[in-house]
Amino acid sequence: MGLASLPGTGGDWLATLVYVAAAAVFLLPPWEALVTVVLCALTPALASWLVTGWEAEHGIVWAVLLASFAMFGVSRLAQRNSELRAAQQEIGRLAVAEERSRAARDLHDILGHSLTVVAIKAELAGRLIEVDRERAATEIAEVEALARAALADVRQTVGAYREVSLAAELAGARSALASAGIAADVSTEVPELPQEWDRLFGWAVREGVTNVVRHSGARCCVIRVHPDRVEISDDGGEPSTPDPSGHGLVGLRERARRLDAVVTVGRRPTGDGFLLRVHAPGEAR
Repeated sequence: MGLASLPGTGGDWLATLVYVAAAAVFLLPPWEALVTVVLCALTPALASWLVTGWEAEHGIVWAVLLASFAMFGVSRLAQRNSELRAAQQEIGRLAVAEERSRAARDLHDILGHSLTVVAIKAELAGRLIEVDRERAATEIAEVEALARAALADVRQTVGAYREVSLAAELAGARSALASAGIAADVSTEVPELPQEWDRLFGWAVREGVTNVVRHSGARCCVIRVHPDRVEISDDGGEPSTPDPSGHGLVGLRERARRLDAVVTVGRRPTGDGFLLRVHAPGEAR
């Protein structure tokens, strides 16, 4: 358009170079834009030298440079705003994914523990119904209570209101182990812990006891709670945690990671049975 105006405007057509440079900065890749701006800045001087009667337009040179610099700032601002919007969308997507993962993990932990105990008590009631009807009725009543508690936990988890406490999990562990015919040796004195550690140790007890009841074939389960760690061990011949990558242990490790705690699983130091330990960071074991 600037060249088309040349017959009528003469040397004044050079003013259109300001718009050419600004458009190049906004639309072209960096190196191409830089070359275009340099050519636009040099054109007034070259034109005055090559064309007789055209005066050097130094003001045009400065206008080209200033317009290019201003458009560079505007284009980078638009780019950063676009990147910021994309980052915010990604953060929102990750937050939704994390919340879904947390809900799935909590539901797995709740139902895995509760349904295991329900199955054991129902099996026990079935064996006792012809031998000790009163005991069978007691077991069935406990199954009903456990089912109702599990339903309440699921509802609270969906509503994000459920809290796990160490004391409640220790009490539940005694009941679950007794129903499975496993002797329970549980700490009677529980140290006062910060809320987040109390919750983490509660999850550890729940996961450890669930695995002992399900997999170990143990006769005795020992639960020890200390200010800096919790330990769940058994004397079973089969590992109480057969799959280290199972959902329960994965969820427990994720919770421990938030507090920089460490989850260890393996044989007991005595060589028999298995041990699950969750301990505070910096503890060499």
